[in-house]
Amino acid sequence: SMAFIRELESYKNQSAQQYLIDKDISEKLIDEAYERMKYNVRASHILINCPASASPKDTLMAYNKAINIRNKILQGMSFSDAAVAFSDDPSARDTINPVTHKQQLGNKGELGYFTVFNLIYPFETGAYNTEVGQISMPVRTNFGYHLIFVKDKIPAIEKISVSQIFIPDSMAKMNKMSDYTSKKMTEISARLQKGEDFVTLVKLFSEDKASKEKDGAIEPFAPNRKSPDFVKACISIKPGQFSEPISCTVGWHIVKLNEITPVTVDD
Repeated sequence: SMAFIRELESYKNQSAQQYLIDKDISEKLIDEAYERMKYNVRASHILINCPASASPKDTLMAYNKAINIRNKILQGMSFSDAAVAFSDDPSARDTINPVTHKQQLGNKGELGYFTVFNLIYPFETGAYNTEVGQISMPVRTNFGYHLIFVKDKIPAIEKISVSQIFIPDSMAKMNKMSDYTSKKMTEISARLQKGEDFVTLVKLFSEDKASKEKDGAIEPFAPNRKSPDFVKACISIKPGQFSEPISCTVGWHIVKLNEITPVTVDD
């Protein structure tokens, strides 16, 4: 599902060229980039294909289609349902992996947390100029028109460091727990509440070999490197505190927050 972001990244340099000519504008852009660098934005999008070479008629049709979808959402359809139903970004929908024949869950338009230079300039601008909880007007890029729904905006984070207790579970991708996982998670949570040592419980319960050997510590990560729900759960607790169980595509985690390293921007 990150393929779209990778594709966007390949375009990020081309919007700079037109600005390199005018010194005032380029200084404005530098100021703007510094300002945006202070935040991570979490957004979802719906794409209506419309290549840069499209005729005015086709361009207008695509724009109107985007407006119609936006109106449906404003009238009560959820953004994620609209992304699954209408988006031309195929990663929004569930697919069957042709090699493994396993189901890959769609992202429902979710792009996760990103920051300045992660995405092409017009898209980034659309996202940073949209308030949390709002949906942009159609934003034009080389791909077409995007509706951007901004879910969250947080002070920029360079790295998040956590330790985990992990139980693998094939039901986790549906956000469900097997009986085995449920029993384990209930017991772990109860023992943490009682004040038992996190590392002791890692050694007793965690079924992730790599992190278990490091007292549960996983490699520190940038917010755009993990699922946004996982990131949100990690940043919603204080250092030394532990989370409710969090699902991912392969199992359930209870995490303890070690440290959040903020991005430092020198004004």
